[in-house]
Amino acid sequence: MFYLNTTTNSIQSYDVSYSLNPNRNRDLSKQHDLRDEDSWPINYSDVGFVRARRDAIQRRLADNTSQKDVFVESPIVPKYVSRKTDTNGFFVLDKSKTSFPPINERKVPVNHSKSPLIRLRQSTIQLKPLTEEDNEPLNDWIPMGYDIYIISLQETLSCGMFISITKYLLRQSNEDYVRIPLENDKLSGHGDGAFLKTKSTSIAVWIRKELLDSKIVEMGPSRSIPISRINRSKGLVTFQMKVYNHLVCVVGCHLPTGRKSREKAIKQVIGKLCYVYGVSGSSLHDVFHHILWTGDFNFRVSNISTRQALMLLNNGHVQELFCNDEFYSRGASLFADMKFEEGVVRFFPTYKMRDDRDVADHSKDNWADSAYHTLYETHWYKGGNVKDRVPSWTDRVLKWSIPELRTCLQIDDTTYTSVQPNDKNILLTSDHSPVGCGLALWPVKSPEMLVPRKNLSLIG
Repeated sequence: MFYLNTTTNSIQSYDVSYSLNPNRNRDLSKQHDLRDEDSWPINYSDVGFVRARRDAIQRRLADNTSQKDVFVESPIVPKYVSRKTDTNGFFVLDKSKTSFPPINERKVPVNHSKSPLIRLRQSTIQLKPLTEEDNEPLNDWIPMGYDIYIISLQETLSCGMFISITKYLLRQSNEDYVRIPLENDKLSGHGDGAFLKTKSTSIAVWIRKELLDSKIVEMGPSRSIPISRINRSKGLVTFQMKVYNHLVCVVGCHLPTGRKSREKAIKQVIGKLCYVYGVSGSSLHDVFHHILWTGDFNFRVSNISTRQALMLLNNGHVQELFCNDEFYSRGASLFADMKFEEGVVRFFPTYKMRDDRDVADHSKDNWADSAYHTLYETHWYKGGNVKDRVPSWTDRVLKWSIPELRTCLQIDDTTYTSVQPNDKNILLTSDHSPVGCGLALWPVKSPEMLVPRKNLSLIG
């Protein structure tokens, strides 16, 4: 299992958990048929469905009609997503039609020979080193029972969180984990709000010792890719590994805010990603089997006002707000154009939260007004103006696979969620909320079925 964690604003983080197992609820003779699309139990959010739904909602808001739910028919909708919404306005998932049990229904420690689950989780916290006497705030964020934990932090001034997580895994888990030293584990530089001290995007990985000894997981090189020479704290921190001979690239990112600058940065860093791991002029399809990409993408909710956004949240219409998300907007995201996929988003916007907020009480009429910081004063060197901040899903987990292996790496939508602590703790001290997701990776029937890559660092 993977666990990947990313952090922005010195406090924020994401995580990916990866559970590896060829045999969960199936015999070896019934492993995934790589080209059998019908055997793929997990379908992803349909971009066309979201766009059509968004357009209908915008028309309804323009007409000032009532806030009753609107559903737009689409030829492709995930089979396990019902047309109904719950009290918070989230799509209802039919768990009987998904292939993975919820994490809270699995026993710990997990029998790793029967649990092929990858779990990605993003969080926003600044941790002090924890002791055994501390109440474990990480329990809400980093679940036990995974094979690999990957933590990536953004805009952090310290990597002390890695020490806290190491101690947490030692205290809470019955497994032996090894933290892998990475040659390029940090991207540091001066940037917005960091003139005297540098801030960093960094990454760390812990792997279950048994997987390393058996060579089921093999580590490759790591790289840091800044977006520019001026602002070196934004960009990518990445490493490669082999899992069941699949070439997996793991990326933790912090991308620019503006749409145009973000799209330009995406083109630039993807080109560099292919170059540093492959050969000159290569593409994603040439170099990798899979990519796990998480972090602060800075996707924003567009074409809607702050007042409308708060109204939708307070009235339990989260999906209507999500339909204005930039990732699914026409021509707004290169990630969507390149066929990056995401689980069904069924959690509240992750940004911009009040960093002094209490535990949210969603039964209150105006809960969103007290949870989100919608008026933001810019730094003095940017004019010191007060700007609106529409609540947005900036923190995400995406995956990409070559078509031949798409069915081997799957997202468990029932685990794609934002952490909502029941008690006030350090998870509520950031202006971002924690997000997590689980995935599953299966081996192929034979190594010959793995398409060769032009990858100079993990060939063989």
